[in-house]
Amino acid sequence: MSSTRYQTALRFIQAFETLSVETFLSLQTPTCHHIFAPSSLSLHPKDNAAFAAHISGLKQLMEGFPVRAKEVIDSQESNQATSETRFRDEVKDTGISEDEWA
Repeated sequence: MSSTRYQTALRFIQAFETLSVETFLSLQTPTCHHIFAPSSLSLHPKDNAAFAAHISGLKQLMEGFPVRAKEVIDSQESNQATSETRFRDEVKDTGISEDEWA
């Protein structure tokens, strides 16, 4: 049987499929701070309210942001994710090929 930490990580990864603010917030502690990587993006850590606003903003542009785990390791030091973005048709620039939006 997998640990609570492992199951929570999987549920968090799956939440990107629908960008459900409610799901994200249900998995985070009240004092959670979401830190974006890489640090070169210079994005400040987000508390739950700021993260909810961020996800809500993404949902206006994307249907989902599916993240697929290549490997899941129950270890704080070993984390990795790969993702694919699906944009809403109404926000796509007609001058860019469909392949470039994929």
